[in-house]
Amino acid sequence: MLNGHGEPIVGNAEITRRLTRYRDAIQYVHDETVKGMNAGKDVFSLMQEIKLPPKYDLTEIFGKVSWSVRGIYEGYAGWYAGNPTSMYEIPSSSFIQI
Repeated sequence: MLNGHGEPIVGNAEITRRLTRYRDAIQYVHDETVKGMNAGKDVFSLMQEIKLPPKYDLTEIFGKVSWSVRGIYEGYAGWYAGNPTSMYEIPSSSFIQI
């Protein structure tokens, strides 16, 4: 199997093992994020708290768990953070500060 990064993965058993581990890690991050949301935690707390257990043995070279937590959180709760300047097509830094 040729994946996006790294060496090819060879052999049905090894491909199944790695893809299963990857799938389970994604499910873990999803479930922990939703559990934290239901407990009333904000996205930044969850981004700091949620870590993969060692059993998944995955590195964060090409992405971070915290980025996935934020994506999952915003996928359910939306991206609006309460600042009306973030609703426009220009950066909030472009607005005049009063």
